[in-house]
Amino acid sequence: MCAQSFECRAGGKWQLSGMVPVAESGGASTGAESAASLAESVATLRSLLQSEQQRGLCDFDDHLDDARADWTNKAFAAEVLPTR
Repeated sequence: MCAQSFECRAGGKWQLSGMVPVAESGGASTGAESAASLAESVATLRSLLQSEQQRGLCDFDDHLDDARADWTNKAFAAEVLPTR
C-alpha cells in the first residue's frame, strides 16, 4: 500500500491536505492481461450503454425530489461492478 497526497481548497487557496492510502496492484500484469482487461471493460460498457442502464442511476438531487430514490445506487453497483 502506498499513499498519495491530495489538495483541498481552504481560505481561497489550494493547500496540501494529507495522504490518501492507495492500494497497489497484486503484481505486475502482462500486456496480454491488460489488453484482456481493457477488452472486458469495453464489452461491459458497450452492454450497459446498449441496455440504457444509465437511465436507472440516481443522484442526490433525485433523492431530494423523491426520498425513495437510492442516490447511492447500491443495486446498480451490485449488478455492474465486479466483486473480488
